[in-house]
Amino acid sequence: EKVFVNPVVNCAFRCKPCSRLSFLNGHRGYLENIERMMAEISAQVPNRDELQVVNVSTGSLPTAKEDFEVFKAIIESFRRKEFHRARFSIATSSLFDDSQLRQLKGLGVERLSVTMDGTSDDVLAKLYHGKGRGTVTGYSEMIKRVEGLFSLVAIHLILGHDSTDTIKRNVARLASQSQAAIHHYIPRIFHPHQYSILHPEAIEKGLVYYVDLFRFIDDLNDERMQPMNLCNPFYGLQGD
Repeated sequence: EKVFVNPVVNCAFRCKPCSRLSFLNGHRGYLENIERMMAEISAQVPNRDELQVVNVSTGSLPTAKEDFEVFKAIIESFRRKEFHRARFSIATSSLFDDSQLRQLKGLGVERLSVTMDGTSDDVLAKLYHGKGRGTVTGYSEMIKRVEGLFSLVAIHLILGHDSTDTIKRNVARLASQSQAAIHHYIPRIFHPHQYSILHPEAIEKGLVYYVDLFRFIDDLNDERMQPMNLCNPFYGLQGD
């Protein structure tokens, strides 16, 4: 019913909390990876009509145009393999132009996830320098723009690098300015330096810190969304 596709090869950014840094700079190119994965998926899903949803994420390329071409290539690969009923969800920090967004929608993209990751302007500048919109205001404007085209929009946040007060304040602001679902993640720490950049409150309180934030964010999602939208094949909470 659902597959997750991530032909990550490289990334134009080197975000300090990224759990994939050690996997980047592989020898394979995106197109080679896509074809290899499509062969594996095709072999395991003989009934093409069974596949309903494809969630796609990649590393970021230097320009939005290059990111767009990778997403387009992935979707077209599924169509060539006759997965005609599949709908697509893409996760990106790139702001595509209106023509590109309309093309993605025409190709079957129903859900666009904005990978903001950082939870404040300070964290975005220190840990995600050069990525996406750069500020909470910039990402809020990006969300408003894509909400005008896609029926399902989400924003992804990685917790652990700000105080609970800062995160709650900025999450409440995002929730008040859009209907985008807010997804939250615990940092995946694979390297010693990634632990050292956690906020002192996250280190001191541990699981209590994350549970408090999870409840706060989930309550905001519940208040803004109909029960029928709380679970669907795209995974997680969704906005109308």
